[in-house]
Amino acid sequence: MARKFHLVLGIALSLLYLFLLSHLHRILPGLELLPSPLPVPVADSPGFGWLVAFGLPIFAIACFVAPDRLMRWFSPRIPPDEDYLLTPGFWYLVGYVALIVGSGVLLLFRTSP
Repeated sequence: MARKFHLVLGIALSLLYLFLLSHLHRILPGLELLPSPLPVPVADSPGFGWLVAFGLPIFAIACFVAPDRLMRWFSPRIPPDEDYLLTPGFWYLVGYVALIVGSGVLLLFRTSP
């Protein structure tokens, strides 16, 4: 039951995210004042802010849609049974935290300064 709920939540969030990207100038007008829309993976550049602002919601969606895959890729295994340490519940929690932080960062740009 929780798996279906989080899958539907991830799909709904991805549709909402696509709507946000297609109407960015109306929803978040403060982002139009930034010099470059291309993310550059350097912590001192404006591109890092773009990566954080737009990457956290994508990461949250991935945590809701594919927690089993994230568990297999990133979780250490505990001997002797070789069970996964980080279960899907952990990835759901990480998804909620990433969604809250990502939404908070994006909400900073609701109005233009």
